[in-house]
Amino acid sequence: RSAGGRLDQPLTYWNGTGALAALGLVLCARLAGDRTRPLALRAAAAAASAPLGLGVYLSFSRGALTALGVGLAVLLALAPTWAQLRAGAIALEAGALCAGVASLLPAVEVAEGDGRAAQGAVLLAAVLAAMAGAAALQAWSARAERDGTARVDELPRGVGPVALAVAAVLALAPFAAAAVDREPSDPAFGATAERFGSVGSRRFEYWEAALQGFAADPAVGRGAGGYQAIWLEERDVRERVLDAHSLELETAAELGLVGLALLALLMAGVATAARRAGREHPGPAAALALYAAHSAIDWDWELPALTLVAVVLAGTVLAAAERAPQLAQQRPLAR
Repeated sequence: RSAGGRLDQPLTYWNGTGALAALGLVLCARLAGDRTRPLALRAAAAAASAPLGLGVYLSFSRGALTALGVGLAVLLALAPTWAQLRAGAIALEAGALCAGVASLLPAVEVAEGDGRAAQGAVLLAAVLAAMAGAAALQAWSARAERDGTARVDELPRGVGPVALAVAAVLALAPFAAAAVDREPSDPAFGATAERFGSVGSRRFEYWEAALQGFAADPAVGRGAGGYQAIWLEERDVRERVLDAHSLELETAAELGLVGLALLALLMAGVATAARRAGREHPGPAAALALYAAHSAIDWDWELPALTLVAVVLAGTVLAAAERAPQLAQQRPLAR
């Protein structure tokens, strides 16, 4: 209720909550598609995708939905197998089923009304049914893979590049949309599912102010927390804004080229490690791509519950990259 019907708890910010749910869904899709995992774990991961998909939907966050597409596309590019494709489809279907039922329950979407209890019970039953169905489907798929009745080889060679191209397009789409339509179609507070059918946003103004602040002092920027002052000086609309809604642009405005260079080194190091270890650990790498896509259009880095997950995943990828050369040397001996 305090968020006007948008799911913002437990992070207190709907877009961040949607991004966290999306990140979890990508990791669950990978667990479900990893043939080295126990069958029970794969089935449980598929089941968990149902409430996570519902969380993405009830946040009514277009950025989280777009970032989810980025993460899933990168996951398929890094693990282009039939097993992963089936697991990803099952995870998406489970989440979509829960979202579809929620869209038919208005008291659930706005968190008020006389029918809240009854409609909430209906949604709970739908979520449990979706979880059970997803677990059963994934268990069937895993058994079919084990018995040899389901394909487990890699997808056609061109799937990986196409998936990466799709991820790049989705990552750039919010910037293009913000430039085309600078007026929000409805208020962020109290938004409904209709928000998914529009692209209006004032983010372009936030980004434009950050660039103007960077141009004024490109060497060291305005200083940490200085974007608030930059916005008051450069804004064209009367709106209270604390952040530039972009990690890269706010870093440039507040910390200048020095801070931007340090951020670039961090991101380049993690990206290099993810590329080296992506085949061994595609889940963390795909989830990090999701986080990078979302933090470029929002203020995720200020949400510890979301950013610390990305930090742990980055550490996992870095450690895996260090082990990659040793594993490569051991494989011929093992064969």
